[in-house]
Amino acid sequence: MNSAKPTIRFITHSPPAPGISGDRIRVFNLMRQLQRRGWRVRLWSLVASNEPSGFEDACSRVAEEVVLVPRLHDPVQRLASLARDAITGRALHAHWFWSPATGRVA
Repeated sequence: MNSAKPTIRFITHSPPAPGISGDRIRVFNLMRQLQRRGWRVRLWSLVASNEPSGFEDACSRVAEEVVLVPRLHDPVQRLASLARDAITGRALHAHWFWSPATGRVA
C-alpha cells in the first residue's frame, strides 16, 4: 500500500488570497480543505502588478509550494492578443494568461 500523500496543483489566473471575489474565496477554501484532509497542495498563480499585498503569506499557509508569476498587464497587448486569437480561431485563454515569465516557469 502506498502511503504517499495525494498531490493536487491549483493553477489560477490570480492568487486565491485575499478573498476579494467569489472565485478566490472558493479556490482558497478548496485548497485549505484538501490540505486539512492530508493532501499535498501546490499553487501556480499569475499575479497582476496591482495585486493587494499580503497574499503570499495566506497562500503559503495552505500550499506547500507556491509559484507566483507576473501577469502581462498591458491592456493594449492583451486586447491585441484577444483579437489575434479571435481571428485565427485559437482558444482565447491560450494567450490571455500567458506572459514571458510564464513561459520560463518549468
